Amino acid sequence: MSKVIKKDNLENIFKELDQRMSDKGRKETLIIFGSAAFMAQGYSDGSRMTYDVDVVKPPFDNELWVISAEAGEKFELDMGWLNAAGNIFSRNFPKGWEDRTKEVFKGKALTIQSLGRQDLICTKFNALCDRVSNTDRVDMKSINPTKKELETATEWVISLKPELKPMAEK
Repeated sequence: MSKVIKKDNLENIFKELDQRMSDKGRKETLIIFGSAAFMAQGYSDGSRMTYDVDVVKPPFDNELWVISAEAGEKFELDMGWLNAAGNIFSRNFPKGWEDRTKEVFKGKALTIQSLGRQDLICTKFNALCDRVSNTDRVDMKSINPTKKELETATEWVISLKPELKPMAEK
């Protein structure tokens, strides 16, 4: 399959997932982060694409896996296009991140929230420090962080990685 998720089809994908959840009588609120969250908040141009939507919460059960797989088939997305692999990272997210989420989709049965702007910047900056990925650079450029937002992200990344502190502070 391997079709991609882009800004111009993301809402339709969410609508399909919402419809399938509604059909099954299931209501859910998902919290997303990563590249799909950047797209959902309008921080990327039409050229940005991804293969998945990273969910922080809630953990998935079998029914949610099946519903997401069925919804993904309509768009020829790979299995796991909607995944909870990201929830392992949430334990290290900036303190209070759950209070700063932003609603990016509201359907009949499905609500999707995204990490807030500062938390997206922090997590993407952390990814940028851990790996050399052009997509991370594109995402950071697209959100156009202020100097203060970058300073906050830097402080948070250093708090996770004490080995990055300047020698004078050690």
